[in-house]
Parts: sequence; structure tokens; C-alpha cells
Amino acid sequence: MEGKAPYGDAEERLRLAFQVVRTLIDHDPPRIVQAWLTGVNPELGDRIPLRLLREGDLNIVGPEVMAAARAFIAGG
Repeated sequence: MEGKAPYGDAEERLRLAFQVVRTLIDHDPPRIVQAWLTGVNPELGDRIPLRLLREGDLNIVGPEVMAAARAFIAGG
């Protein structure tokens, strides 16, 4: 081991995913939240929120996914 964290930025990604889920779960049942996370999202250019949180640059996709979650709650 070269002094690097064994899972890189996994903790940061999980924390952001948790924040998104907590935001959504206050307004919708778990099955809707799951569908939102795993389905293509027009607010995100037809990309999948969970995939963005897993693979994207969190400085870019983090605010995008949170904004899409808030838009969904607002009725979008």
C-alpha cells in the first residue's frame, strides 16, 4: 500500500448518494426513490443519477444530481 485510501473516494460518493436519497425520501416512497436513482433522467441529459454518482467527477455531477433531485421534488 502506498498510503492511499483503499477505496479512493468511495466514502465521498456514498455520502453524496445518501444526501440525495435523504432529500428524496422525505417526499416520495422508497420505490419511487429507487426508480429515480436508476432511471434515465431528462434533467441530467438522459443520464442515470446513480451511475453519475458512481463514475462522474463529483465536483461536477454532485451539484447536477442534487439540482435534479430538487427539481423532481418541485414537480419536475
